[in-house]
Order: sequence, then C-alpha cells, then structure tokens
Amino acid sequence: HPQAAKKAHDILRHMKDYGLEPNVFNYSTVLDAYAKSRQHDALDQALALFQEMRDTAGLDLNSYVFTVVIKALARQGRAEEAERVFHEMMTASDVGVDGIARKEHDDNARMTKEKKQKSGRRRVQVKPDVYSISAVLYGWSKSSAPDAAERAEVFLVKMQELYQAKAIQEAPNLFCYNSVLACWAHSGIPGAAERAEQLMRAMMQDQEQQQQRKRQDPSQQGCHSRGSMNSSRLQPNLITWNTVINAWANEGNWERVESLYQELQRKSQRDSRLIPDAYTYRAIWKAVQKTDALTTDSKQQILFLLSDKFTELGVEPPKDMKMELNRLRGNTSNDGMTK
Repeated sequence: HPQAAKKAHDILRHMKDYGLEPNVFNYSTVLDAYAKSRQHDALDQALALFQEMRDTAGLDLNSYVFTVVIKALARQGRAEEAERVFHEMMTASDVGVDGIARKEHDDNARMTKEKKQKSGRRRVQVKPDVYSISAVLYGWSKSSAPDAAERAEVFLVKMQELYQAKAIQEAPNLFCYNSVLACWAHSGIPGAAERAEQLMRAMMQDQEQQQQRKRQDPSQQGCHSRGSMNSSRLQPNLITWNTVINAWANEGNWERVESLYQELQRKSQRDSRLIPDAYTYRAIWKAVQKTDALTTDSKQQILFLLSDKFTELGVEPPKDMKMELNRLRGNTSNDGMTK
C-alpha cells in the first residue's frame, strides 16, 4: 500500500499517547517500511526517524537498523552517505573506523554501570556484516559520482583487510565484487574495462590456487584461508562475466568482447550456470554497434546470429536491434521485388 509507511509511523506516534514506549523493534518496522516505500519523501522520513532513534534515551540500535538505513540510501545512489552511516556503525561496534579492534583496558575510559543507568543510554549492539557491506557497494554501483568505481574498490579492499585481520567476521561476498565490477563497467573512465577484467581474473586465480591447495592437502576440504578472497564464495558467476563483457562493450572493444564470449561458452559446457543469456547478447550487440573493427557485412551477419539467440531464449531483442533487423529485412525484400 502506498501509504503503509505513513500509517505505520502514525501508529508509532500514537503509542506514546497511550503511555507505551516504542522499542527498537517498533521503530525498525516503520524504518523498514519507509526504506521500501515509493513515497517521494520516504527516504527523508526514514533518515529523520533514524535520527530520532539516535536521540532516544535507552534505545539500543542494532545491526538491522543501520543496514536498513544504508540500503535505503544505496537504492537512491547516495553512496557517500551510506558509507558514512556504515562508518558510524563501525564506530558504534567493537571495530573502530580504522578497523582496529577496541580494547577497553582503562576503567576510566568507559562509563560505570551506575552512570549508564543514570544517563539512560546503553551500549549500541551492532556488528558490521556482509549485508551492510554489500549495501554500501550497491550504493556505489548506483552512484553517478565520477570517482564511484575507485571509491567502491577502496572500500572493498578495506573490508577484505578487516576480515583478514579478524576485525569483522564475514568476508565480502560475490555480490560485493559484482557491485564493484558494475561500477567500473559504467564509469566511463579510461581503462575501466581492463580494471574490471583484472579484478575478475584475480578472483579466478585465487579460486584456482585454493583448489590446488585442497588437492595437495585433503584436510583443507571445506576450509578457506582468511588471507585469500574466500574463493568458495567468489567463483565468478554469469553476472560477473556479463558485467565484464559489458564493460568492454561500453568501450567498443569488439576483440575483447568476442574473446570473453568464446571463453564463457567453453566454460558453460562444464557449468550450465554460465550459459550466456539475454544480458550477454545485449552486451555483444552494444559492442557491434560501437566498434569500428567490423565491416558492415560482418555486423549484419552477427546481427542475424544474435536475433536467433534471442529467439532461442524466448526473449524480445532490444528495440534498436529490432529496428535494424526490420530495416535490413525490408531492404532485402525490396531488392527481391526489384529483381
């Protein structure tokens, strides 16, 4: 319902009128409703409610609250603010902004139990996890900032380092890496496609090295090193491949697009999850349009082959492809009538 978040917020306000003190669950429910709402002011309402939660004495914020706010900001491409909330989450937990685990060794540096009770404030119960990390990176993938790709990769590397240092418990997952690849793919920065492919190749190399270690030492089965990328969870999937192919297509580099497509086809013979899909062929069509390395006849031949692929998939081809197909078929028909 379009007004669901507003109605939930009204109920939250009325609770106090009846002498009921809203708890973190009540606040989180409304916060989540605003985060998912399509109201024009939903994000502003969510941020205002988040601030109210910060200012409410005795209210324990948790990981879910922070992650909901980060996701809400990320969906709007407000990645810098999302990352700022993430760092606030880090500061509030046992991990500082610099990633160094806190050690409360000085009794004078922390509040006594009596002071906590007197102030009405309790320790914030938060723990950065893969969901909050992936939300920040998703935000960067939606961002229009010119340095989004660089900042996303810096954040990813930092999170991997924190995991290796045991400052956080969960390593960045495949969704995180794919978000960074998406940043590079549409960044428009010179060399972006090359950087995206380098990142994918690093993931593949790490996976191969871990598999080799497991073959040499069977006791390593099911285990992974914190010093690695955790390759069991980072095996490039079809989204990874499509994103890198699309990155090269955006640069009009037909040679790399064709080479990656052929490599993907070979891999799909061993892994059906890597069978090219409509997104693969849309990227190839983009490369065909942008490249100067193909003759007009070659482009037309590839166009008809791509049309067949979309037909096999039962998917409508892009509108510009359909228009070009209709134009070519119309010319062929007219030539036949003339003859």
